[in-house]
Amino acid sequence: MFAHPQLCARILLAAEKYAVEKAIDCFSFDMWNSYYMYYRNFLHWSFGITYMSMTADYFAAIEAGKNIVAKPDNNEQVHPSIDYFFHILKKNNLLVLETFCCDNLWFEHCLFAISHYKNGIIKYLKTNNTGKFQCLDIGESVPISQDVVRFDIGLMESQSSLDHRDEIINKFKRLQKEECR
Repeated sequence: MFAHPQLCARILLAAEKYAVEKAIDCFSFDMWNSYYMYYRNFLHWSFGITYMSMTADYFAAIEAGKNIVAKPDNNEQVHPSIDYFFHILKKNNLLVLETFCCDNLWFEHCLFAISHYKNGIIKYLKTNNTGKFQCLDIGESVPISQDVVRFDIGLMESQSSLDHRDEIINKFKRLQKEECR
C-alpha cells in the first residue's frame, strides 16, 4: 500500500471492524476478484492482505471441503491452489469470504504489478526495464466488482501515489544497510 503507515493502518482497521460486524471469516484485499469478474465473468476469492477471524473453525471447514469435487463453472479457469480451495469453500457455504478495496489507493501486489483504485475502477500498471510505467496487457483498467466492499477513509490523491512507493522502498533499503553494518 503506497501511503503513510498510519493511513494503511486505518484501512486495515476499517476492514477488520467491518469483517467483525458482518461475521466474515476471511476478508481479503481485491487483487484478483474484479479482474476475474471482468475478464472471465466469475468471482474468484484469493488471499493477499487478508483479515482472518479468530473465531472461524478453519480446520472443520477444510475437513468438510476436502472431498468436494471441484467442478469449475463455465468460466472458471484457475490453477489449483489454496486460493482456489478457499474459493470452493466459499461456494459451498463452508466459510464466509469477502473482498475489499480502498478508494484512491495505490497498491503493489508483487514486484512491478501496481494497481490504482479510483472511482470504481482498478487501473493496472507495471514498469518496463527503464522504470517507466505502462499499462499491462491485461487492459488499462477494469471496473471494481460489485461484490467488493469499498472503503472510503478520505484518502486524498496526495496521500497515496507512486511517489510513496519510492519513499517506502528507499526507507527499506536504508534500514537494510543499517542492519548489515
